Amino acid sequence: MKIELLTKENDSQYRQLLDHSHERPDSLETICSNPFRFCYLVIEDQQAVGYIDFSIMYEHAELNQIFVLDSYRKRKIATKLMNHMLNLCKEKQCENITLEVRIDNDIAISLYEKFQFKKIAIRKNYYQTKDAWLMERKM
Repeated sequence: MKIELLTKENDSQYRQLLDHSHERPDSLETICSNPFRFCYLVIEDQQAVGYIDFSIMYEHAELNQIFVLDSYRKRKIATKLMNHMLNLCKEKQCENITLEVRIDNDIAISLYEKFQFKKIAIRKNYYQTKDAWLMERKM
């Protein structure tokens, strides 16, 4: 298993993952042209099986999305992606990281709490008709 930065060469694998995650993708150009945005893929068995998309703006980071294919869950892939993001945030001297997570997404909330993220506010109707937790981790 390896973690790779999203590039032109692996963009098609990223697009296939997005088909499974049901997310509306930004274009490769949008992601790669933004110096504050980072997207990494996990490659296993020569295919992308997960990704993490986050932004670092000076002393603040924001987790935009993390996703692992169903058939690859429970293999610590999300943990490895989170550690990868945290290491980059430490390198860049971030002071905190925030994220929003659907209030009923217990699996994701459990992952974030494992990494010392704390619930700090509720975002009403953040996901159309669903509320979200705003979570933060201080570095």
